[in-house]
Amino acid sequence: MTPQTYKRQDTTGIETALWDAVVTGDEVSAQAGDEVPAGLIRQLAMGTGLPKKPHRLRLTGARITGLLDFEAATLLCPLELTDCDLDVVNVEQAQAPAIYLWGCRLTQLSGSQLRTENDLDLAHSRVSGKVFLVGAHIGGHLILDGTHISNPGGRALVADGVRVDQDLRCNESFRAEGTSLMIGAQIDGQFSAIGATFSHGSGPEDYALRATRLTVKEHVVWKGFVADKDVDLQGSVVDGRFDLEKCVINGHLDLTGSSIGGSLDCSGGHFIHTGKIALDLARAEIKQHVNLRNGFLADGQVMLAGATIGGDLSCEGGQFKHETDSAIFGEALSVGQDVKLSSQYFDGHNVAEHFSARGQVTLTHAVIGGSLNCIGGRFDNAKLVAIRALGAQVKRSLTFNKDTSVTGGIDLRRACVGELLDGDFTWPADVHLRRFVYESLYHPGEPSKQDVDKRIKWLSQRPYAPQIYNQLAKVYRSEGRDEYADEVLVAKEKARRTSRWEKFKGFILRITVRYGYSPLRILIWLGTLEVIGGILFSVFRDDIELKSKDGDQAPFQPWLYALDLLLPVVSLKQRDLFIPHSTALWLSIGFTITGWILGTVLAVGVVNMIKRPV
Repeated sequence: MTPQTYKRQDTTGIETALWDAVVTGDEVSAQAGDEVPAGLIRQLAMGTGLPKKPHRLRLTGARITGLLDFEAATLLCPLELTDCDLDVVNVEQAQAPAIYLWGCRLTQLSGSQLRTENDLDLAHSRVSGKVFLVGAHIGGHLILDGTHISNPGGRALVADGVRVDQDLRCNESFRAEGTSLMIGAQIDGQFSAIGATFSHGSGPEDYALRATRLTVKEHVVWKGFVADKDVDLQGSVVDGRFDLEKCVINGHLDLTGSSIGGSLDCSGGHFIHTGKIALDLARAEIKQHVNLRNGFLADGQVMLAGATIGGDLSCEGGQFKHETDSAIFGEALSVGQDVKLSSQYFDGHNVAEHFSARGQVTLTHAVIGGSLNCIGGRFDNAKLVAIRALGAQVKRSLTFNKDTSVTGGIDLRRACVGELLDGDFTWPADVHLRRFVYESLYHPGEPSKQDVDKRIKWLSQRPYAPQIYNQLAKVYRSEGRDEYADEVLVAKEKARRTSRWEKFKGFILRITVRYGYSPLRILIWLGTLEVIGGILFSVFRDDIELKSKDGDQAPFQPWLYALDLLLPVVSLKQRDLFIPHSTALWLSIGFTITGWILGTVLAVGVVNMIKRPV
């Protein structure tokens, strides 16, 4: 149907004023009840019938009747409508210098494949249907500050493949009621949605906002952002920072496989997806820091599997809850600097908020370039393991303190840390340390015997594994504390013997040569038995007689006789010359057996000394 063509002489009132003003660019303000045909707006913006090219079409407060249809049209001037009432605005495949619909009320905006040289501005407008911008290319800013799009039964903002050469702004209480889609959108400036609210629609698209493969060349600033359902940003690329401070998402924020050139800041944000994944950063790459602190709450799992974080992972004061599984799942996580699962200390003494994890903290095979700080943190997973760091690598320190509370187990098997700082920390009963490696232990001063005893008790309460004792002894020996290292290895020998026979042999080795770590202690036993033997054989010398009484014989020497019995491989001739009887016979047998035992123990001790593992 061919659109009606208007002539100036056929117009009246506000229509005539608008006809004249479009050439000069002046603004026309309507009076109460003034109406302007949509066809006239179309004709004037396209310059049809005008004596010269239109400069700007500016209209305020009018009721525009009919369909404002610019489909496939070329507007020769910016279109500026302020506080106007419209029905459907159709700018599909249109080209325009700029379109401004400020504070207007309309039923729908259809802008598929729209091209603007400058801004598309719908600030503070009310749209009772959807805004459709699929494939549109906005040469300036796309401004939706304060805009309210209401289509609760379906889609609200549909902007798949939209390209915005400057900023996309959804600030000042922007609200979208209905699913919003921005799949594959590209924003060359900043994407701000400060204080914005996105509500999901009905039907199969169970999202508040779906913007997979979103590309933003500068920052994403969503402070105070609110979504009542899932937000899907899988595969998005943000060259700057991503700011989600104090956001509230009652669903799943999915950043799987995304790339963020700056920091991701979720401080104070609330992510509520009970029993499911609340925040998903699996395989994401964040070049700087990730902040989940200062009142951060995740009721649901925080997924960090395979993520790469260039700076810190800061969770000070954060609250994490996913009791049926891992509250934080960081398998194969890579962090360039520190991981802070701790309380905040503003002045070094006063605690502001506690880090809390109700559910397992999983850092299996994680690589942390700095420290893993658990000072003052509360870890609660009573039925299973509270902290699982199986195979984790921490380049600097692993830190606990007396304020750290762990209800449940700690799994440090095959983990490797630079320094272990556990101060007055009370380790839980269930701790797995097999093949746990640490290069040093923190001591506020020089290590003491009390420290060693505490460490040995720490190890002895675990299932026996030789490596955990060897590791501790290696650290003490590297600090020049060989005596402490020997104490640990003696405790290891004691711990490894479980059967009665092994315990008996171990008892003999321990009280004689300390399993080979004090072989000269055998001389104390030898000297003691020599004294006892000398006294006993002096008392019972009448029970000892010469083998032959012919010729001159050496006199009986009780002290020398006792020593001869105690030295099984050395003969002092006393055993060859004298025959014991009665009580002396039993004493001789006892001293001979004891001598063989001492000799065997000494040999075993020397072998153990040569074969020391540390």
